[in-house]
Order: sequence, then C-alpha cells, then structure tokens
Amino acid sequence: MGRGETQTASYYPFGLAIQGLSSNLEANPYLYNGKELHTEVDLDLYDYGWRFYDPVISRFPSLDPLADKFYWVSPYNYAENRPIDGIDLWGLQWVHHSYTQNGVTYHNISAKVNFSNQASFLTNSQINSYQNEINSRYKKLLSNASSENTKYIGHLEFGSDFKRDKQLVPSININTDMGNEWWGQALGNDVMMNIYKKEGGIFSPEEFASMAVLELLHTVNISHPYEITQGVENELVSLGKNMYETTKNTSPSIFYNIMLDPNNVINGKTLRDLWKESLPNILTEGQLKVMITEIHKQMNGAGIYNLDPSYYQYFENEQGNPVKIKLI
Repeated sequence: MGRGETQTASYYPFGLAIQGLSSNLEANPYLYNGKELHTEVDLDLYDYGWRFYDPVISRFPSLDPLADKFYWVSPYNYAENRPIDGIDLWGLQWVHHSYTQNGVTYHNISAKVNFSNQASFLTNSQINSYQNEINSRYKKLLSNASSENTKYIGHLEFGSDFKRDKQLVPSININTDMGNEWWGQALGNDVMMNIYKKEGGIFSPEEFASMAVLELLHTVNISHPYEITQGVENELVSLGKNMYETTKNTSPSIFYNIMLDPNNVINGKTLRDLWKESLPNILTEGQLKVMITEIHKQMNGAGIYNLDPSYYQYFENEQGNPVKIKLI
C-alpha cells in the first residue's frame, strides 16, 4: 500500500468482509487468514492452495482432494466448521486441482517447498526476497500459460520441515560450495542452487528465481526442450554444438521457454543475448500436461520408497521423445 494509505478489514466468522467495518480492501489482496483474494471476473474467492474458498457460502466449491483421509466431515467444509479455533491448511507438497466456473477451467498447481540456506552472509530479509521472487516468478509463469478459457494459478509456500513420508516434497538449498560452473542442479526432488555468479558476485533475487523455478520444475519431470520434446509446440531439431532449429510446429514463444539454457542458439539467435532484456518465463501446454500428470503420480506416492516399489526409477522415466538430430 502507498504511504499514508490505510486498509481496514473486519470479517464475519467464515471470512466474509463486513462492509460497514472494512475499507480499501483492494489495496492488499492478502486478507482473511493471509490468503489471496481473487476478484477477477467477480470471483471473490480465496486461494487456499489446492482449491478456492468462497466466504459467501462458507464452503469450498470443489471436493477436497484428500477427502478419503477426513471421512468424518464434508469434503466441502471449511476448517471442520470451526472458523474461530480452526484454519484450513494450504495443502500438501505438489498439488493440482481443477474446476470449471462460468465456462472457464481453472488449474491450481501449488507446492510446499522445504527451503534451506548455506550462505550465512545472507540476512533473513534477503532470504525472504529470494523466496518472494521465486514465488512471484512461478505465479507469473502460470499466468503466462493461461488463455481465455483455461486459467493456471498457484503458489509456492516455503518452510523447513515439511514431511515426505507419504508424498515427495521438493526442496531448494542455497549452496556456496558448487564452484562457479553450475548455477543449479536438481537431484530427484532436491534442488541445489549456487548463490555465486561465474563472473563474480552473487545472483540477484530476479536472476536466482528464474533459475530456481527451472530446477524446481525438474522435480515434476519437466525436461529441457533441447533434450526431450514434451509437446509439439516445444519441438526443436539439434544441429550439433548447442545449435538448434525450430519446426513448423514450434511455438514462436520457444525463445523464452524457462526450461532452455542461455547458451542455446535457436535459429541463429543466442538466448543469452535475448534474455538480457527479458528473462524467460514461458511454459507451454505440453509441459503443463506433463507437470499435472506427474503431480498426480506424486500425490499417489510415486517416488516414495515405502509406497512405490519402483521409486528409484521414478525420475528416470521422463515423458516425451528425444530431440531429433539433423545431420549436416
């Protein structure tokens, strides 16, 4: 909010704002229980991670994906109908939930992420700025993939001790001992991110976030388009020596796909040069389909050693086809 600008929010027990006692609600969308209020097309729904909440009817308009674990209450209820001493949780790990309203299909793709830091020189404020930028970049990525009839939304919540006994939990670690050749690496569901630039200094939150989101997407088996084609709109043909060309199927936005490498040269254009003006922030429909499929696998225990007999192979089974090679 701007300097001198005051926001007042008073609520009925289930979160509906009391009009006479509330003012300037549009100044900050994070309202009841700190959740974001979505007002697009007059939705007025709170984003609770795996689904939306409607304070007018005091219910979620869609089923609880974990309803079978809470069989004693309605799958649409909020906080077991105890809004005074209870709060509905965000959700678990990577979660996907979708529903259709007024002809628009909404896909909520959210995650809880364990976050750790080895860079002792970073202050708590700096760490928060890195986390906020990662979440912002992720949400922008989903927004950019949306169309008039299909909306992708979601968020990332950071913590330090989210349990992974029933579902894989992605993690990000700010690392200081990776040398200066690697910006980051995903090993299964664990992401290690280098804080140091190759040319010296540390990455800004904006630079760090773009790379962290890329590596985080590897935890749901999103591949590099220059290695694996996941959707014809990402189709590339290898010419050798990090050079590629597009096909008639390739989306014009391929140059800004977040899963590409700055050293890639596509149709004679070096991505590092293009990204100096605008960082990559595109995911395509094919990549999102893979992402959603993999999230549902993880929600059913894929990759967990005591639930998945082939857990050790989970991250080896990438969806898609190897990039074609053109002999020249």
